[in-house]
Amino acid sequence: MPTLFFHFQFWFFHGNTLSLGHSLAVNTISLALFATTLALLFVAGPARAIQRSTGLFPAIETSLGRLPAHAIRLCSIYVLVDTLSRTLAISAGWQLPFILRRDVARHETAITATLLLLYLAYTARHQSMDRFTLRLSLAVLIAAALRVHEGWPEIFSTRPASTDFHTLEELALTIAPLGLLAAAHTPKIRHFAFPLFASLFLVGLINLATHNSGFAGPKGLVNIANALWGGAAGSAVPGSMMIAIITTFGAARFSLRELATAAYTKTIFALTLAAIAALTAWRTRETIVAFYELHSDLPATVLAITAAILTADALHNRPTPPKQINWIATLALLTALAVAYAVANTNAIPNQSWLLPSYITAFAITIAGRKLQRS
Repeated sequence: MPTLFFHFQFWFFHGNTLSLGHSLAVNTISLALFATTLALLFVAGPARAIQRSTGLFPAIETSLGRLPAHAIRLCSIYVLVDTLSRTLAISAGWQLPFILRRDVARHETAITATLLLLYLAYTARHQSMDRFTLRLSLAVLIAAALRVHEGWPEIFSTRPASTDFHTLEELALTIAPLGLLAAAHTPKIRHFAFPLFASLFLVGLINLATHNSGFAGPKGLVNIANALWGGAAGSAVPGSMMIAIITTFGAARFSLRELATAAYTKTIFALTLAAIAALTAWRTRETIVAFYELHSDLPATVLAITAAILTADALHNRPTPPKQINWIATLALLTALAVAYAVANTNAIPNQSWLLPSYITAFAITIAGRKLQRS
């Protein structure tokens, strides 16, 4: 699971969690609690339900019924396709011009992204390659830390500017679906929480040092790209930029393995690969700022709510044969979605703050419904 969080794109978009306006100690404690809570809600609970079944989707069928399980399977496919196309579009559309040191035609980015996708799909079965990717990611972090060494003495007194892009709510909505999909492989909290915390903590420290080293971007904003390439000569960028792309391969392979599981047949899996290639070609011209925005809020929320229902059923000890529709769990899912919609449309509440209320709603309704059903 470390490869889900130890890669360049994760650091780039979510690396400022130690710069949320508090002291370093307070932010570190908050980050540790955040990682542990996510692992508890979206990994440990569903993993217990999955252990009583033959996999994630059979467990979902047992809790919600066959028909809702099909919808949830489609949501997982959507999230994975969106995640993979985003990863490939950033690599081929944004980073490739820096590597080649020239403007890149759209057909070149499309061909590059397609070749990368085929390579990753072919190597996804070889999980041993993920260990190499993880070591490479650690080497990138070390290189970034050494490059901003002048800023390390001042990290405890640094309060760099933060940004609304790097909120814990948005990070939680990004990670929650991955936690559910990883639950079948990571039953223990520490196997998910520690890599998440370690990745965010290390890159957060590097960002603090970057702020003090003179490599900060406009308005004092910093990220891992500033640490690696801020103030660097153009000739020094291509090699390290290529290595940064390779660090994303482990997370991409995980997504492809889960996509193969979610797809009903090999034919559907092949069609989803074609959809990823087409979507990537379309997204390669998006600006880097556009990639901060999630395009899968609804499917990601459905998967997060599903984790709550599985957790409730795991605590309720409910291994029963699947039905077409389990009305209690389905009611919990629909009610939680309504709560999420209501919270999302409340102007006084920040974006992505609907995740926890919808999770609690689904969990409470499922537990209460099961108890009434038993009595």
